[in-house]
Amino acid sequence: MNKNLLFFISLLLLSVSVHAKFEYHPDWSVHKTCGQDSREKQEYCLELIEFENKNDDAKLVLLVSGFFQNAYIWDLLPNKEVSVARYLVEKWNLRPYVLHVRGIGNSDYVAGTNMDDIAMDDIEMAVDWLKEKSKDKIYIMGHSQGSITTQAYLAGLSKCIVANCFNPAKAWSRQRKVKAVALLAGNTAMSVDRVDNKLDELAKMALFIRPAFRFFDEIDVKTLTRFTGPVSNLNLWQWLYNRHNTSKEARKALYTKTVDSTTNGILFQFAEGVRDRAIKTRTKLPYPSALPLIRIPVFQQLYADDPLAEAEATLKDNFHRIGSSNKEYEILQDRGHEDFFMNKNLHSDLDNVVEFLLAN
Repeated sequence: MNKNLLFFISLLLLSVSVHAKFEYHPDWSVHKTCGQDSREKQEYCLELIEFENKNDDAKLVLLVSGFFQNAYIWDLLPNKEVSVARYLVEKWNLRPYVLHVRGIGNSDYVAGTNMDDIAMDDIEMAVDWLKEKSKDKIYIMGHSQGSITTQAYLAGLSKCIVANCFNPAKAWSRQRKVKAVALLAGNTAMSVDRVDNKLDELAKMALFIRPAFRFFDEIDVKTLTRFTGPVSNLNLWQWLYNRHNTSKEARKALYTKTVDSTTNGILFQFAEGVRDRAIKTRTKLPYPSALPLIRIPVFQQLYADDPLAEAEATLKDNFHRIGSSNKEYEILQDRGHEDFFMNKNLHSDLDNVVEFLLAN
């Protein structure tokens, strides 16, 4: 089929499928918090999905998902005990809240969104809402894009008079509310060490299709990959996990349950980040340059077989730039980007992460 025709069909589907109503798991507790977008100055509301813990002494942890994923990534197949969120409740006495950032699940969408907005407004809104429920500081655990935006949030990304900037005073005030942070993957530098890396390939594909998306803002990811995959000969899903660590049922659930939407702004912010070897703000400030402003305890977990956040490159260009004097990392062998989500026997990969959080 002609490439232009494929893109035309995909764009038509993207325009009608992105707003399908999100269905919750029956035992989720869904909360809403509302505020004002600092760019558009409009009111909008976000969802937080709570996983119940009846213990009064349970510690609150905010879970921030990755690129295009909703709360189901943390609760993939609970009937088969494949659920990181429930593992955190049962093994570690945590009370997890998954943030549905703007446009994910049934959270409101604000036009023109990119990662700056999530860092400046969405995470701050969620943290402030959780702080009202807790006398203590909270923990944050971000995965992939959620790790990147969490770092930008902690580094003080905010509206500074007329443009976005990394404000040290804002960084300090935000970090006062957070006890410690876990970064699961998430390389703000988008750097690579491998000659056969996958990120450059993905970025070239995204920049190639950019003209076709200039009239579209919110993007349905299932449709995007269904139609661009045959054109580019890329299969994004196989890069998310080591196949031998996952079951067929888990792989199916990953695609059918967790895949939500993204935005034009986020997609091409990532693509340009790979090209430039740094995620940048709208005002072209590189995210990695602000990492020294992060001073709270940090644990970054990396995965040896992860092509989306290569372990050594992330260690060199992201972790070592973080300003905290209390920071640790680990690189897990034989692990892909999302293996620990997809196999109940790998949920324990997070044990060192949680031990670090609770020790601080």
